[in-house]
Amino acid sequence: MFERLGDIAARFARRKLVRTLNTAFVRLIPFITIGSIAQAILNLPIPIIHNFLVRSFGGSLIDLAAILTDSTLTVITLAALASISLSYTVENSDVWEGEPNLFVPVFTAFSCFIILFVWQGPIISLTDIVGTNSIFKAILVSLLACKLLFLFIQLIRSVKQRLHLRSLSRGYDANPAVQSAFDHVLPVALTLVSFVVIRVIGLYVIDVANLDALYAKIAGYMREGSLIVVVLVMFFSQLLAFCGAHNFVLFNLLPSLNDTTASVSSVFSLRGYYLHFGIVGGSGTMFGLLIALAIVGRKWYWGRRFARASVFPVIFNINEPLLYGFPVFLNPFYVIPFILAPIISAVLSFLCFKSGWIPPITNMVNWTTPPLLSGYLATGSLRASVLQAVCILASVVLYYPFVRAHHIYELKQRSSRFADMQAAAEAALDGYGSPVTERIDAVGQIAREYAMLLKQSVRQNQLPFYLVFQPKTNRQGKVVGAEALLRWEDPEMGFISPLTAVELMNESGLATELGRWVIENAVRNLAEMRESHMSDLRVSINLDPRHLEEDPGFAEFVKKIRDTYVIIPGEVEFEITEHIAINANDEMRELFRAIRDMGFGLSIDDLGMGYSSLNYINDYGVRTVKIAMQLINNIQSDYKQREIVRSVVQLADHLNLEVVIEGVETEEQADILSSLGAQIFQGYYFSRPLNAADFQAYVSAHR
Repeated sequence: MFERLGDIAARFARRKLVRTLNTAFVRLIPFITIGSIAQAILNLPIPIIHNFLVRSFGGSLIDLAAILTDSTLTVITLAALASISLSYTVENSDVWEGEPNLFVPVFTAFSCFIILFVWQGPIISLTDIVGTNSIFKAILVSLLACKLLFLFIQLIRSVKQRLHLRSLSRGYDANPAVQSAFDHVLPVALTLVSFVVIRVIGLYVIDVANLDALYAKIAGYMREGSLIVVVLVMFFSQLLAFCGAHNFVLFNLLPSLNDTTASVSSVFSLRGYYLHFGIVGGSGTMFGLLIALAIVGRKWYWGRRFARASVFPVIFNINEPLLYGFPVFLNPFYVIPFILAPIISAVLSFLCFKSGWIPPITNMVNWTTPPLLSGYLATGSLRASVLQAVCILASVVLYYPFVRAHHIYELKQRSSRFADMQAAAEAALDGYGSPVTERIDAVGQIAREYAMLLKQSVRQNQLPFYLVFQPKTNRQGKVVGAEALLRWEDPEMGFISPLTAVELMNESGLATELGRWVIENAVRNLAEMRESHMSDLRVSINLDPRHLEEDPGFAEFVKKIRDTYVIIPGEVEFEITEHIAINANDEMRELFRAIRDMGFGLSIDDLGMGYSSLNYINDYGVRTVKIAMQLINNIQSDYKQREIVRSVVQLADHLNLEVVIEGVETEEQADILSSLGAQIFQGYYFSRPLNAADFQAYVSAHR
């Protein structure tokens, strides 16, 4: 059920428009959250606490909350204009020749907003122009302005190409930025003129007097207070809120208890009825969504974070963090519960008030008064608080399946992006791609998130890795050694490729920390096995070239490890790839010789993967070579592979080298390799990589 529901909503979530707006408002999360908390502090409905804050520190706390509110929520429309324009530009970057000019669309949207809503307009407050009440205007203006701008850019470019025209700024000495700026003069001008035309036509078509008459007529219908009217008011108010407009557009047409200029026919025509018994916890009955997020959030980090960050504002009916930050608005997963939950609450409340079970609203209550308390204060009856609790419970039940569906969808999306990140990281490690943490797309975002996690774990000396040991056995199954392998399991994403871990650590400047951690932990495990009477075991450790390049004290480090854990010569072997061995500089060669002189062995990994020179065997005193699994994957049917392996084994035998065949997965492969002279094997046919305890048990059973 949840997956089916998620698939339906996902079709809309993948649309470019929805993706653009969601990305835009995610960028605003810090400002929306800070502003909402500050606004809640300013409007605390409890007089004792509010008075305490006013008196504390000479009123500086209230002043600080006011400053934070004015600098965030009061001007949030301007931030929305910029963020939406940026998102739209990134989503449509193919319009630009070369790198997108992010400034032009942003400032064009600002200019268009001023033309349409500010220039020579009525004298209104700053909040009405750029506060949360105008976010819907910002959405419309940004999308339309960017759409027109990009349309004019493409149109003018097409005309120039057909007429073979060149820009006036073109020249051998022209700055490319200047050229681009001049190219945008005409598209920007046409966009601004278009908005001037829209404004003129709008003023001509819309008669303010008729508009006021329309508002009065709508207000008259709303004050009838019938069940149909209650449902319609809730439906349209929530539809407006879901699209980014403020639902107070409708609620403000209704009278409050202290409004002496308007007639109040029933409790259902009061603004307080809708505020306290319809949208419990803010537009969309957000209290229900908050609880549903908290329930599902036990396994959903993203939802859990938002639930925690939104608790304080939502308690006081301020829902901007969830509405615009989560976001809920224009989110196809929540359109049904967002509209339906307040309708259910309003209908339940209608029946309770109509039957007389709840007394009429007799007291004016601040809109920030928390649910349960607001019901009691408005009616003087605890039954009203019970009613609000039932409404919240109903909204939780309604929101829960949609939150679960959203969670499943986000998990799939994140898993897909994470898989792309791993593929990109492995390509970067092999030298076929750019650093993943420098990418500006979703892959780069996830890479930076995990890189930051790794940096933090290094600072806390708690790397999230562990080691496993893959046994090396002879044909009879006797264990002669093991290779230490890095593993990383994330609570959310599960198993993460060791190559991804290495690349992220390298890009974070932590290659030295990772390399030293692997070496010390592998040697410590070997020492513990020796104490358990498991002698004559050799552990091989892979050396990362980045670590060798960035760790000038590597030789001193391994010497300290040798002395600390009393390593017997030959017990520990360092594996280097054939590529590293061939391309090593003089300094690296000297390091390899120093390692050998300390009693550590050297092994060549991936032998035969594209190189032919074997001079490095003499240069470094290598005693072991590993034949790559790619050379044996078709050995059952490929005569050439068999002959290559036979030649390498015979050459190694003449040079007194040990040969390890890795990637042996079947008995048939083991038999063929044995017939070719191979003696030591490593692969799943004999054993998978094992943790330290299981490896010791395996050794005991196979010695």
